[in-house]
Amino acid sequence: MLFETSDRVRREEQHQRTNEKGKPLNFSERDIPTIETQRGDFPRTISPWAISALVSGVFTILLPVLGIVITGILAVVAIISINKSQGQKKGKGLAITGLVLSVVCTALVVGAFWFVRAKARENLSANNMRQIGLAFANYDSAFMQFPSDIVDRETGKPLLSWRVAILPYLEQGNLHDQFNMNEPWDSPTNLAAAKLMPDIFNRPGAGTKAGFTVYQIPVGNGAAFSDSSQGPISPTTMRRFRDGSSHTVILVETNSDASVFWTKPADYVYDPTDPKKNLGLSNFGILRFTLGDTSILQLDQKMVTKEQLNRLLEIADGEIVGDLPLIKK
Repeated sequence: MLFETSDRVRREEQHQRTNEKGKPLNFSERDIPTIETQRGDFPRTISPWAISALVSGVFTILLPVLGIVITGILAVVAIISINKSQGQKKGKGLAITGLVLSVVCTALVVGAFWFVRAKARENLSANNMRQIGLAFANYDSAFMQFPSDIVDRETGKPLLSWRVAILPYLEQGNLHDQFNMNEPWDSPTNLAAAKLMPDIFNRPGAGTKAGFTVYQIPVGNGAAFSDSSQGPISPTTMRRFRDGSSHTVILVETNSDASVFWTKPADYVYDPTDPKKNLGLSNFGILRFTLGDTSILQLDQKMVTKEQLNRLLEIADGEIVGDLPLIKK
C-alpha cells in the first residue's frame, strides 16, 4: 500500500513538470518567457510621450505659442518611440490627437491674432483721420479758412503740402519751424525736415514707402479743395459748405498705390465719373472719410454707389446724400 502511494506521488510530480504536449520542462524553460510570450501575453503600456503630447495639445489652448512648439516635438517623439517598441507601447491615437489639437489651435491663434491686429490698425487709422480733422478745425478757427498747399506768393507755384501747414495744430510746431516756406518740398532743407514725418500721417499696415501717406484731401471738380496744380487756390471756408459740413468730405484714405510723399503738394483728384478710384485701403472693405465737422464716416466699399460718393465729395451740389451703407466704428 505504501509502495502504491509513493508511485502515485511520483506520477503527479512528473505531470506538473510537463507542458501541454507532454514534454518535460527544465527550470529555464518554465521560468523565462519566450519572445512570443513577451509580445503577446504581457499587457501593453501607453507611451508616456503620447500622454505628454495629448496634455501639451490641451495646454496649447491655454498658452498657444509655447504649447504649439512643445506639442509638435512630443507628438513626433511619441510616434517614433511607439514604432520602435515592437508592440510593447501604444498611444499613437493620443499623440495624433495632441498634434491635431496643436494644429487647430495654431490656426485659431493665427486667425485671431491677424483679426485683432488688423482691427487695431483700422481703429488707429480712424483716430489719425479724426486728429487731422480737428487740426483742420483749429486752423479754420485761427485763419477763417481750411488749410491749403503753401504756394509761392509771386508765381502761385505750389511749394509744400497742407500737411506741413497744419503741423503746429498737431503739436509739431518745432518740426514746422524746420521747413523753409519759400522753397519747394524737394529742396535739401525741406527734404531733411521731411525725414521726421509725424506718425499721424503714417497709416498702419499701408505698406507704403518711407515718408509716404494715404491721407489726402479731395481736390478739383467741385470737391472741397482746389487743385493747386491747376492754378490759383480758392480758399475753402465754412461758407462754401452749402450741403452742410456733416455731409461733405474733407479728407480721404487712398490705397497704397495712390500714396504721396507727405510734404509734396499732391492729393486725391476727385473724378465724378469714377469716385471710387484710388480709394480704400481697409482689410474689412471700408471706405473711410473725415467730414467737415471732423466726424469719421465709414462706408461699405461694395455697397456704396457712385452717386452717393459724388454727393459726399462735392461741396455745393445741393443734392441729398440719402441712406448710406454705414459700417459701425
